[in-house]
Amino acid sequence: MSSDAGWGSLGNDMRLLLVGNHTCGNRGDAAIARGLIKALENELPGAEIVMTSRYPVSSSYLLSRPIENDLFHDLRFQPGRAGDLARRALPYLLLAAVEEVPGAFALLPAVVRDRIKYIKKFDAVIQVGGSFSWTYMGPASLKHALRLF
Repeated sequence: MSSDAGWGSLGNDMRLLLVGNHTCGNRGDAAIARGLIKALENELPGAEIVMTSRYPVSSSYLLSRPIENDLFHDLRFQPGRAGDLARRALPYLLLAAVEEVPGAFALLPAVVRDRIKYIKKFDAVIQVGGSFSWTYMGPASLKHALRLF
């Protein structure tokens, strides 16, 4: 779709978040990400594009642009049974929050709630690759995950 086919001046005020593993130091992934960025910049001139990666240093190098650290990759849980339970419960709590189960959002760890609030500041979230959402939500990733944002 070209800029004159319906986007108009939409890009000038848009904030886009690209999430995913992007490169892991992989030049093929970097080439795909670079192509996506170029297409977005062509279609939505002036849009702010923020990217996250589990490997922000190598991603920044390969893409020649600043990359933020993955929002959820560095989550740490306390050691022992409580941490194991929290780690295993997180995908189900996220799904419950997506499905707007009363009280589910409040049960999420504060750091997760803060990161979700950060994500809500964007007009669109573009998930690049498949492993990102599968890692955090497993099969639940297939159930309308963007409703959470």
